[in-house]
Amino acid sequence: MPCALFSPSLVFTTRLLELYRNSHLRCPHLAIQPFVKGLCNLHGISFRPYLSQQFSISYDLYLSICEEVQKHVNVALRRDSPDWRLRHACPACTYKLEGEAELIFKMLVTMDGNDSLKRILRRDPPPTPPEGEPESEGPQVGES
Repeated sequence: MPCALFSPSLVFTTRLLELYRNSHLRCPHLAIQPFVKGLCNLHGISFRPYLSQQFSISYDLYLSICEEVQKHVNVALRRDSPDWRLRHACPACTYKLEGEAELIFKMLVTMDGNDSLKRILRRDPPPTPPEGEPESEGPQVGES
C-alpha cells in the first residue's frame, strides 16, 4: 500500500497491515506509533515521526479497501438487505411452542465472541463449615 498518491517513497505490504489490524483487534491499546517503532527496530533504522503518519495513511487506505471488498461480497451473496440477519436467524432459537412459559430473556446473543465472560468468575460462594472444623478450598485428594 502506498502512502502517497504521486511518487511514493515508502510502501507497506498488505500482510503487514493485516498483522497490525489483527493485533489491534486483540489488543486495542496497541497504537500505531509503538508498532512502527518496533518495525524500525526490526529493520535497524532510527524512528522518525513521519513514519507513523505514513503508516496511518496506508492503514486507512487498507481498511477502506477491505470495507469495499466486503460490500461487494455481501452484494454477491445477497446479504446487502437491511433485514438480512433477521430473516436468516436460527429457526431453533426463535421458535416458540404454544403454551410455553415466558422466559426472562427471549434470546441470548454475544457480540464479543463471549470473551468477556472469561474474565468474570462465576461460582457459588463456598459453604461455611460448622464451628471447629477447618475451612476447605475444595475437595480433598481421594474425595469426589
